[in-house]
Parts: sequence; C-alpha cells; structure tokens
Amino acid sequence: MASPVAEARLYGHQKSNSSTATQFQVHWKTQHISDARNEDNITCLPDAFLLQKIKATFLIRHPALTFPSCLRTAIDNEGASSVIDEEKIQQWESESDRRSFVDGVEYPIVFDAQDLADEALVRKYAKSVGLDEDKVRFSWKAAEETELARLGKIEKRMNSTILASSGIEQGILDAALDTDGLKEEWKSEFGEVLSERLVRLENGSTEAYEALKRVRLRV
Repeated sequence: MASPVAEARLYGHQKSNSSTATQFQVHWKTQHISDARNEDNITCLPDAFLLQKIKATFLIRHPALTFPSCLRTAIDNEGASSVIDEEKIQQWESESDRRSFVDGVEYPIVFDAQDLADEALVRKYAKSVGLDEDKVRFSWKAAEETELARLGKIEKRMNSTILASSGIEQGILDAALDTDGLKEEWKSEFGEVLSERLVRLENGSTEAYEALKRVRLRV
C-alpha cells in the first residue's frame, strides 16, 4: 500500500513529486466519502479509508534481531557490495498513528514477535481483527520440495525460515537476548563495516521498539 513517491524518498530521491502520483480508487460504505490524503499519509489510500475501515497491526521485534535478519537476506539477494552502499534504505521510519479503542483492544494493534508462542494472546489477536480464533494453528507441515520449486530465488530466501519450519519455535522466543554477545557475532559474520552499521541501526531504533513494546497487545 506504500506510495511509490514515499518509497522513492526513502531511497534518497528527494525530488519525487507527489502531484504526479497515481491515486487508487477505493469503494467502501461510509458517511464521509473523501479522497483527501494528508501529507503524512505515505500510502496510496485516502485518509478516510485508513481511519475508518482498517484495523492496522504493527508486528514489532527487537532491532538486534530484526536488522541482522534483513541484512542476511539482502546480502544473499543483492550481494555484499550493493548492501554496503545502501545504508539509508535499511533505516526505520516512524509515523504518527491514530488510536482508538474497540472491545477493549487499542488500534492500531502492536504485537511483539516474542509473544507469538502465547496461544491465548494470539487467539485474542485473531478475534480482535475479525478472524476465526478457532482456526489459529501453532504447528503445520514444512514446505515440500514441489512447493519450493515453484518459488523464485528471492521469495524462497525471504521465506526460508518459515518454509522450513513446522511450528512456532518456542526456544527462540524464550531465549534471553544478549545484545553485547550479538554484536561480537556480527563482527565475525558481517565484517567491521556492516557490523558497525548494525550497531548504529540497533542503537537508533531500540528506544522506539521499547516504546511500542509498552503498548503492545496483552492477554
């Protein structure tokens, strides 16, 4: 849903002109039909649709886990030389979001990846976004070779962990996070330049992560 103009700016193209952007027509039942978009709205959808009809969910994860994971896939997909030159596009953007309360749940919902093994919480989340809580699964069959063969290289790499899994990996979610130890591992895995970048990204994002974590969905 992101606007191509907003994405272009994230990539460093500051001269992108929003007046030339193509708008999507959205049809929905509302008493306040308007195609107006606030300048802070980086999607292709009008403000009224986002505010009235969408129950957004933000899945958060500690930056010390998120950035290295993204970096590994970027290196595999694009090559180390390309990744070294593209620090800007690996930075997070924070946006101001409208909040509301419905049935005791605050929207937009913030869900911490560390809580994915909490069955009661996941069922509560499913119900809060209109899904059937009885159909929530915590185990499944790993992808077979025939399924993997149909995927492109990038798609396969980006989804490699979940494709190989057969359920929620409780041990990973329960493990204590040793950020100092991780930083030493980054030096060995990525080298000096990229490990220093990860440290900067992690340091610059942890405060925002902790703030979001304080308002995350709970049982």
